[in-house]
Amino acid sequence: MLNVKKTRKFMVALSLALALVLTGIGGVVAYGLRADTDVDDTYIITTPTVILANEVINGNIIVDGSSLHLYGQINGVVTVTYGGSLAMSGAGQVNGTVNVYGNLYLSDSAVITGAGTRGVEVNHGGIVRMDGGYIRGNSYTGHGAGVWVNNGVFTMDGGYIEENTSNGGGGGVWISGIDAAFTLSNGYIRYNHSYLAGGGVFINGNYGDIFNVTGGLVYNNTVTQQ
Repeated sequence: MLNVKKTRKFMVALSLALALVLTGIGGVVAYGLRADTDVDDTYIITTPTVILANEVINGNIIVDGSSLHLYGQINGVVTVTYGGSLAMSGAGQVNGTVNVYGNLYLSDSAVITGAGTRGVEVNHGGIVRMDGGYIRGNSYTGHGAGVWVNNGVFTMDGGYIEENTSNGGGGGVWISGIDAAFTLSNGYIRYNHSYLAGGGVFINGNYGDIFNVTGGLVYNNTVTQQ
């Protein structure tokens, strides 16, 4: 069965139009899973493997040591804990921040976006691989509107980090921390804006953080100092 723990607003129920238990791999495929809630609600997924296809979830998601494959849409914050993983592909979309302590994989046409929020926060121990998709249209009052790498690892082998705006440094990408590393081998970091410095990429440089470029393009990023 699908193990989803609900917090905060208990009067709101999840409805499963179809839930198929995959006995071979101990997982769940859920079609038509819909949470008719406000974005203040939080759902904790602990089932080993969950595939969310064609759903719209209005609420925050915590992937607690499990594996979530997202092809649908989440309107809220997604937190991937240590030992957890989120794979976004197809038309998968998160309208909110993805906090990564475990693993995040982006491909195909997946999108992470959200006005007033960071796109992706890569925290200590977090690992992100981006082979495709988009991190775009995020705006944030601090550093790193598109991607904030804080003692985590981000590898970009494709896709786009674009049209993000920060009031601090790093409209597209902010890199900071002893173990912080961003590798660009393919893909585009473009059309991002900062009101401080580093429209495309800002490297803090005080902690041995790494920005390694072997391919791809960083272009058409802008800075307007206030």
